[in-house]
Amino acid sequence: MSTQTYLIDTNVIIHLEDNKTVEPAFSALMSLAAKHKVDIFVHEAARDDVSRDKDKARRAISLSKLSKFQTLSKVRGLTITELSNAFGSLPRPNDIVDATLLHALHIGVVDFLVTQDRGLHERARRHSAELGRPVLYVADAVQLLRLTYEPIEAPVRFVEEVAA
Repeated sequence: MSTQTYLIDTNVIIHLEDNKTVEPAFSALMSLAAKHKVDIFVHEAARDDVSRDKDKARRAISLSKLSKFQTLSKVRGLTITELSNAFGSLPRPNDIVDATLLHALHIGVVDFLVTQDRGLHERARRHSAELGRPVLYVADAVQLLRLTYEPIEAPVRFVEEVAA
């Protein structure tokens, strides 16, 4: 079985790395991924997202935390026009980041995109049902990891061990 690869959106990184209690689903995602050697990536575009934070101290801290994840590089020569033709209008900088993440998923760089952003889920479904399926909420990603890698107890009822 080949290992699954997950790309996490900036909002997932923030939930994981902010100075507050981590929600159980987020910690389960990272724990299960580590346990089963599943690759978790952030996109270089996430750095652009974090770089727009107006709070300099928080921005510096957040950027330093990105380096603990494997990073996907941007596709050279990919234009905003190409992204907007494929994924719809991109009026704000974070829309460009969202389209860049979807592009990485679309071209098969990763198997799944994990985000809590409903707008990103909708953008993926508008592009195609096929692209919308591997865009997961954190809880869905945790469930998928459990179903894929965790053993399932299946008690066999009405079977009795006897000496031969």
